[in-house]
Amino acid sequence: MIEPQSHSRLRHEISERIVADRGLLEQLCEEIRPLRGQVHRIQPRTTTSISLVGTDGGNNSLQFDPFLVQIIRVVDSSNNEYCLECRFSS
Repeated sequence: MIEPQSHSRLRHEISERIVADRGLLEQLCEEIRPLRGQVHRIQPRTTTSISLVGTDGGNNSLQFDPFLVQIIRVVDSSNNEYCLECRFSS
């Protein structure tokens, strides 16, 4: 569980980055808007895939993230937090 003080720090970092990158998001939306009429549904297919991930969470998620914010949190089994940071891929 993310502690309240950590949550506040994350919220502040994410808000600063979103304000700084808002122009980039608007530019990208402007570029892709004309493609709206060319979208086609991808039909379901059967396939086999393997995905290796390391997580024990599920309680930390963002529903819409146009800036690709990745929250990195490292804790031990006693919930001692060793790292909490936001990374942005733009």
